[in-house]
Order: sequence, then C-alpha cells, then structure tokens
Amino acid sequence: MIADRYEMLAPASTALALRIPVAHIEGGEVSQGAIDDQVRNALTKLAHIHFASTETARRRVVSMGEEPWRVHRAGAPSLDHLRRSTLLGRAALEARLGLTLSPPTLVAAWHPVTILRDTMPRPMPSSPRLPRLRVNSSSSIPTPTQAVMRSSSAPRLSRQRAPTRTFRELDAVTYWSLLGQADALIGNSSSGIMEAPLLHCRSST
Repeated sequence: MIADRYEMLAPASTALALRIPVAHIEGGEVSQGAIDDQVRNALTKLAHIHFASTETARRRVVSMGEEPWRVHRAGAPSLDHLRRSTLLGRAALEARLGLTLSPPTLVAAWHPVTILRDTMPRPMPSSPRLPRLRVNSSSSIPTPTQAVMRSSSAPRLSRQRAPTRTFRELDAVTYWSLLGQADALIGNSSSGIMEAPLLHCRSST
C-alpha cells in the first residue's frame, strides 16, 4: 500500500480480516490542509510492516504504537522510480503538451484543500525568489512568465491569461519531464519537496 491513497483503505481492511500481511510505504508523513493524514495513519494501523521515507517518519510510525522491528527507513520509492525512468527531452515534451516552453516557465501544482468545505486552493504566499501567484489574478505574474498548471481543480482555474495552460492530470513521466524543464514549481504538492530538488527545479510549497 502506498502512502495516503484512500482507495487503499478497502483492500487493506479486507486483507486485515483475511489475515493477509500488508506492507505500507511512506507512512509517518504529515500533510496540511487535507484528509491525507487520517487516511495515511489509518493505513499505518492496518499494516503489518512499514517502510518509511525518513528517520523522522519512522519515529512517527513507532510513536503510533507500531513495534520498532516492523518499521524500517527505506527512502522514497517514487524517487527510485523517477531515477529509473527515461524522461522526455524538451522537443518531445512540447509536442506531448502541445505548447512551447518559453522561459521563464513556472509549473503550478495545486491539489484541493480537502479538509475544508470549500476545497479550492488558496493564493500562494509571496516568496523572496518567486512572484506571488494568485488563482484569479493574471496581473500577479510578470508578463514574460509562462505558467503551466497541473491541478484537479483545472476547470475552476482555467480563467487565466494566454501564457497559462492548465492540465487536469499528467502522467508521472510527463510531469517529471516538465519539472526538469521548468524554472520553478509553486503550489501545495509534495512533489515540491521530493521530486523537484532531484530535478534541480526550484520550488515553493
């Protein structure tokens, strides 16, 4: 079972009832503004062996009452998958996305704020290195900047100025390739903490 995927709750519960051992990867992480924490922690308690990404995450799992010998620091499997993948070159990526990546290019990755009644993501805070990017304000982005949005809230975020393109979903290789070509990533995605640094993409999450 992986991390905080809510669709894993059903098979995990079934496996528990049938006494089938379950392994859980990337437990012990923390998410803000989402139901991810509850789902992840529920999967942790349903699992029998744990592979945490960091030592801090491993300690959190142990603090939940899991026996230490069952909890192992194993790194992030998604990064192993990234390293083994063949990413798209710039020309191939532009052809797949149907756009020209004119620098500077920002990637904005937004997920719904699922812990709130209104799940629409809030404006991102300003940063000394990155411009303020607002959901409903095209004037917040300098004119030369092109923004590429990856968001499950795409229909409500689509009212952007011409240099902005919105995608509801991108497959992993395409998304990683885009991060590798972008100047910066902003948003509330964990990829700003995990994948972006590996691809040498600046991030603000």
